[in-house]
Amino acid sequence: DRVCPECSALDGRQIGMDELFFSGNRVEYDESGLYPPLHPRCACAEQYIEIEKPLPMWNGVDVTKIYRDSARPGFGDVIYDDAYRTKDHGDEIKMADWIHNNFGGQLRVLAEDEKNQQSMPDYLWNGRLWDLKTPKSVKGTDGLLRKGIGQISPNPGGVIMNYDGYDVRP
Repeated sequence: DRVCPECSALDGRQIGMDELFFSGNRVEYDESGLYPPLHPRCACAEQYIEIEKPLPMWNGVDVTKIYRDSARPGFGDVIYDDAYRTKDHGDEIKMADWIHNNFGGQLRVLAEDEKNQQSMPDYLWNGRLWDLKTPKSVKGTDGLLRKGIGQISPNPGGVIMNYDGYDVRP
């Protein structure tokens, strides 16, 4: 009732909270942002609806089966760089042992680049760079994965996401 034809045409229209509000060929706004009504004393109203965002779909590939099919558990060696500080990297050491015991191969655990203070991948496994990331939350996973991909980019093997013991539900 008492809504102009221009506002009436917008009935039921949905836009995101951060999207521009368009009416025909113009954008309506006030000093604080982009909102209806289209003109003073209009009887139209807006309704805010909270929509729960779905969790993002996993686009990664779990290569565990591929590696298991060609695995030779316990074969090869686990070697630590001379400058590697074993006392500071328990998770990396556990994962190195797990990789060796489940898949085998030549595994070199890489030391950090203290001189250049540069992040390094954690492993050189069968001639490829691998990095271990242990997310503490869902939000942190994306950033860690991006960082890991950057670290292995010269000779990519993969990024290992270790969720063991962490509650990463949203």
